[in-house]
Amino acid sequence: MSDYLEFSNDGEVPINAFKLLGASSKRNDSTKIGYFGTGLKYALAVLLRENINFSIYSGNQEVKIGTRKTKFLDQVVTVITVNGEKTSITIEAGINWETWFAIREIYSNNIDENGTMKLVTSVSSEAGTTKIYVERDGKLQDLVDNWSDYFSNTRTVLSTTSDGSTLLQKNNKENLTVFRRGIRAYTNRKESVFDYDTNNLKINESRVAEHDYEARQRCAEILASSDNLEAINRFIQASNDVTEKDDSFWYYLFDDSVGEFSETWYEALKDSRIVPEEYGGFYGITSNSVVLPERLCKHLYNRFKDRLNIAGSSKEAYMIIEKSIDFMQPAIDRLAAVGFTHPFEDIKMAKFKDGDVHGMADRENGLILLSEKLKEMTNDERTAILFEEIAHTVSGYSDNTRAFQDYIINLAVAMIPVPEHLNG
Repeated sequence: MSDYLEFSNDGEVPINAFKLLGASSKRNDSTKIGYFGTGLKYALAVLLRENINFSIYSGNQEVKIGTRKTKFLDQVVTVITVNGEKTSITIEAGINWETWFAIREIYSNNIDENGTMKLVTSVSSEAGTTKIYVERDGKLQDLVDNWSDYFSNTRTVLSTTSDGSTLLQKNNKENLTVFRRGIRAYTNRKESVFDYDTNNLKINESRVAEHDYEARQRCAEILASSDNLEAINRFIQASNDVTEKDDSFWYYLFDDSVGEFSETWYEALKDSRIVPEEYGGFYGITSNSVVLPERLCKHLYNRFKDRLNIAGSSKEAYMIIEKSIDFMQPAIDRLAAVGFTHPFEDIKMAKFKDGDVHGMADRENGLILLSEKLKEMTNDERTAILFEEIAHTVSGYSDNTRAFQDYIINLAVAMIPVPEHLNG
């Protein structure tokens, strides 16, 4: 006994729906998947060309689809017939279509008409209903076995945007898959953290995304709008090799659509020091650092401003605390003994936005800023931190630069006494 994919929806389809190429009742309806008026006809051509059995019922009347040979110039072509009448459609229509595209078209129409799809073992007709049956041929086995690679209706939804687009749990495939209104419209070969289903994506007549950049933009907007804290944390913790961590993924965010980052992004990042990946070496990585693409960092700053600590963007990285620094006197005296000093009045206590920062040289204001946490440290630790910040102030060089490294090395060498027998 054969198995069939049954596509059923209310209403009896008019016969001309199978005859008129380019005719569509959905072209001006943005809520519908199809609007070119060619998909169903191409689907019939593919099924006939691949010798896959199918049957169609409009109410209790079977719509008989067949073929007939006809002459075109000096060639013989095979045209599709509907209830014995020739159409102008040959079985070469959609010649570059893959076999699964035929099911995609039938299923798309089914979704547009709020229909149902299921696997059955027999065919039947019903008044007031359109039913299409496609035999589960071996050529369709991969489609049936891996349905969630092609259609999103069996996927787990992690979050939904205001326009109904969804962030999807991955299946067992690593590459990025983007669906448009439930139908696969774009893939790439790079691993992704999530898959996406967008209601807003331009497609061509083959139902494939017209523009690679737009597919990525819609994905970024869905992720940015997500209110699923666990999902956002999963993205933050993901490898830098995934699609979502590519700087280009965030290039056109919300440029031609309405939306913004959800407040959940603030919840996920409020205790972190956010560092642009491209400048991680310059800003340095601390224990609470989160490395993100530079464009994403800029978008986050535009949305949350100084509520988030974003290296290179956030202002007011510290606040001076009017408290005594007398506990630093031993460290100051120790450095002064080897000729390494800084005016006492320019050393201030500060509260840093980045909780991992113990000291900072504010060269613009001529200040050395020290965290209150230094009170809990040993004198050696306090001396080391003060030494580093004075070195920054005197040299003018930043952390993680070769120039600062060379300065510290040369300074250390200058402080090492030279044995008398080596003098001269």
